[in-house]
Amino acid sequence: MKRLLNIVDWHEMLPIHLAAKLGNLSFMSDFLDYTENSWVRDRWGRTVFYLAACRGHEGVLRWLIHKKLTTKDLICGDELSQRSPAHFAALYEHKDSFNLIMDHYGLDRILE
Repeated sequence: MKRLLNIVDWHEMLPIHLAAKLGNLSFMSDFLDYTENSWVRDRWGRTVFYLAACRGHEGVLRWLIHKKLTTKDLICGDELSQRSPAHFAALYEHKDSFNLIMDHYGLDRILE
């Protein structure tokens, strides 16, 4: 398993990025048993928090928040669009994910 942790695709996504994108909380938890590298960004500056929010994976977002694996810099936008995870959760109509982000971080922190 440990050998797979640093394999990247052409988007420079690690396995933990793909797990967040797919909502695979079990893999994310296993991944973090071997490394604390939840802060890494892909080629476009997207974090695991960002990818989970874009896909509406509320369980992953809640887990990341609970584990304190998010900080202000992890909720900022990607390098291409400069939109935050909250923006994309709203754009794709993931109401529960949007509300979770807003309840936990508050509008002022997201828009700073």
